[in-house]
Amino acid sequence: MMRLKCDVKRTCNFLEKESYAYATIRQMVRDDSSYFLAVSRVQHLAWCKTFSDLMKRYFPQTGAVMEQIGALTPVGLEPILKRFFVPLLRRKHVLRIMDIFTGEGVHAIFRIGTTLCCLSHAHLGESILENCDNAAIFWEGVRRYAHSKHFRFDIFLEHQAYGTQRTMRFLSRPIFPYPQYVNNLIAANEEWAEQNQGSLPAYEERK
Repeated sequence: MMRLKCDVKRTCNFLEKESYAYATIRQMVRDDSSYFLAVSRVQHLAWCKTFSDLMKRYFPQTGAVMEQIGALTPVGLEPILKRFFVPLLRRKHVLRIMDIFTGEGVHAIFRIGTTLCCLSHAHLGESILENCDNAAIFWEGVRRYAHSKHFRFDIFLEHQAYGTQRTMRFLSRPIFPYPQYVNNLIAANEEWAEQNQGSLPAYEERK
């Protein structure tokens, strides 16, 4: 009897995950795929430019450091925009972001990615700070912090990625801009991407 209950539970869990995945894929096919994926080189470059613009506008100190060491180039942003946080975060945290991504689309990547960079930059160890002269060292610092005991993923989501800041006595606004602003920024950057796609490497060349 106990074995039967376990089998039923495993079957239900599998069906639940399968139906969840099917519903997500159906939405991606039915709706505009660019809501979830950069389906062309131009779109990918536009996403990279948008990420860079958001960093420099909303987190200027971190954005300036990342720009100086090449972490805001299309190649420099691979850990987030190509590999979806896998080199940076614990597996369980990547899966949590995937859950958010299926609901919010690419906006979740920009929101979580930029705030993660800002928070990690504030907690980089001395050895990283002293030698942080390229993107690889910066991302290694992000990875170390994100895997440390000091990083609390739930608190990060609530207070940084989805936090608000007070603008007046009784009014507050999100730290990160609204999705429509980000969508408009992506659309504006597609013209830039069209003009520069021939001169910018989108991915790192592997030997």
